[in-house]
Amino acid sequence: MISGLEPDAVFPTESKLSDALKISRTTVRAILNRMSDEGIIRLQGREKTLLRAPVPGDRFAQNVVEPVSRIAEKRVMEWLVGPDCVVGALINALDLSRRLDLSVSAVRDCLARFEHFGIVTREESGRWRSLGLTADLVSELFEIREIQECRALERLMLLPDSHPAWAEIRRIGARHQLHLEDKKLLLREFTIYDSQLHLTIASVASNRFFIESHSLMGLIFPYHYDTDMEQNFGRQRQAVLEHLTYIDALMQRDLAAAKEACLAHLHSALATLLNSIEMKAGVLVFPQASRT
Repeated sequence: MISGLEPDAVFPTESKLSDALKISRTTVRAILNRMSDEGIIRLQGREKTLLRAPVPGDRFAQNVVEPVSRIAEKRVMEWLVGPDCVVGALINALDLSRRLDLSVSAVRDCLARFEHFGIVTREESGRWRSLGLTADLVSELFEIREIQECRALERLMLLPDSHPAWAEIRRIGARHQLHLEDKKLLLREFTIYDSQLHLTIASVASNRFFIESHSLMGLIFPYHYDTDMEQNFGRQRQAVLEHLTYIDALMQRDLAAAKEACLAHLHSALATLLNSIEMKAGVLVFPQASRT
C-alpha cells in the first residue's frame, strides 16, 4: 500500500487502514509500531508520516509470519498459565472462546494440541481440566530443541550471505543492542526478539517438526517470569547478552562457537524455567516433576 507513496506522505487514520485492509485496528497498530521501529514511518500522536519507502529486507520471511492458529495458541497458553486458571480447574471451550475472543473451534484445537503434551486433559463431560506445566515436560522439550537447533545451525552455515535469514539475524542483533540498557523496552520486547531469533534459525532447516516443537516452546518459555520487574530485567538482560554472543558467532560463521553459545543459552533458559516451576510448586501442581 505504501510502496508508491512519496516521503513525508501522511497516512490515513487507523480506522480507515483497518477498513481498507479488512483487519482489526489492534493489528493495524502493531504494524505501524513495527514500521516505526524500523524507521519506515514516524508516529507523532495520531499523525503517521512516511520517512522512506520499504525495501525487501523490511518484509518478514513467509515462514516467520504467524498464522491465525499460532495467535490462538498464544492466547490460550497465556490464559492457562495465568492467574485466572489454577491447576485442576475445569475449562469450558465455549466460555473460553468468549473470554479470549476466539472461535470455539480454535480453542478446541488448541486444547487438543496441549492435551497431547500433558498440559490439559479431556473430561467425560466434554470439558477440559488444567494440569499445569511439569518439569519433565519442559526438560523433554528443551532436549529436543537442543538437537534441532544445532542441526539447523549446520544448515544455516551453508547459506549464502544473500539469504534473508542473515539479514534478519543482523536486524535482531541490532535491536538487542538498542534494548540492552533500556529496562522498559527490554521487558516489553525481549520475548518477541527471543522467539524471532530462534524461529529464524529453526526455519532454515525447512523441517515442519522443528517449527512445531519450537512453536510450543515459544509459547511456554515467556510465562515463567514472575511479577518482580527488577528480577525480570536482570534475567532478560542476561539472556540478551547470551543472544549477542550467539549472534556474534553466527556472523563470524563459526559453527563450533555458535553451537557452544546456543547450548549455553538454552541451558541457562532451562535452569531459569525449572527454578520458576520449583518456586511455584506450593501453588501449582507439577506431577512427576524431576530435575534432569
